[in-house]
Amino acid sequence: MVTGPDGTSHEKYLRLYKHLQKSDRIVAYCFNDWRRSTAWTTLHLLRRHELLSDEQFEHLSEETQELICALEALANG
Repeated sequence: MVTGPDGTSHEKYLRLYKHLQKSDRIVAYCFNDWRRSTAWTTLHLLRRHELLSDEQFEHLSEETQELICALEALANG
């Protein structure tokens, strides 16, 4: 953790920098490629990174929900 007492200021900075890089990649994966051909994958990534709530998920069609659940199952197993 960045705010903990462990490590020097420089080590904390490096941890923060890595965290920001990872977060930036997640945002890019989830929001930079909105096309019809990538919609299911993008919705899956939004769910995976907890950026699509259960309530929002329930508004999707049953077919889309099933496909995203299948993608989640593939990713987890």
